[in-house]
Formats: sequence, C-alpha cells, structure tokens
Amino acid sequence: NLPIVVWICADQFKSVPVELAEAARLEGASEFTIFWRLYLPLGAPGVAVSAIFSFIFSWNELLYALVLTRSDTYTAPVAATSFMSGYELPWGEIMATGTMIVLPVIIFAMIVSRQLVRGLTMGATK
Repeated sequence: NLPIVVWICADQFKSVPVELAEAARLEGASEFTIFWRLYLPLGAPGVAVSAIFSFIFSWNELLYALVLTRSDTYTAPVAATSFMSGYELPWGEIMATGTMIVLPVIIFAMIVSRQLVRGLTMGATK
C-alpha cells in the first residue's frame, strides 16, 4: 500500500505551485502551517484517493491474513474461506459473507466519490 500512496500523494503535492509556499514563508508561516493550511487542502483529492485505495487493498488482503493470523483473530476475507471444506461448498453462506465484506467498501466509496473522481483525474488535463 505504501508505494501507491507515496506515488499518488507525491504527484499531487508536486502539482501545488511553489510560489504559494514562498509567499506563505514571506508572510511568516512555519513549515507546519504551510503544510497544514496550503498543501493539505490543495492535495486533498490525492490524499482521499490514497486513503480509498489503501483501505480497499488492506480490506481485501487475503494472503497475509491467512498466513499471519490465528483462528480466533481471522479477518473477514479469511473467515469467508473458512466455510469451504473438502466435501461441500455452501454457496449461500459464502455469498452472504461476500456481501457483508463488500458492503463497507461500497459505503466508503459512495461517501468519498467526489474526491475519488477529482483525485483520479488530477493529471488528466492541463
């Protein structure tokens, strides 16, 4: 997750004009103030897209959770695979679990969809 977050955020923050930061420094703003009041609001679409992608990639991670967790601390994707056995495949339970796993991601994406579209198209036009 970290490489894609760094890639998206770095590109977004590089698109902020340097002149704005220089003007803020001339006005006496500290580096933290410049970041908090200038770079973060202007880079909000990229930060939102990074948060969405990071959340979805972490939520859907199966391999690490399958290998690294104990049976009493399973994540949702690992719990969905635990329904399968050697003799039967309960499709109803698997589909219900899949729906419950996807539901938070869909709600999260609907809430931040405006930022998602703005962030995904941030470099498409000049």
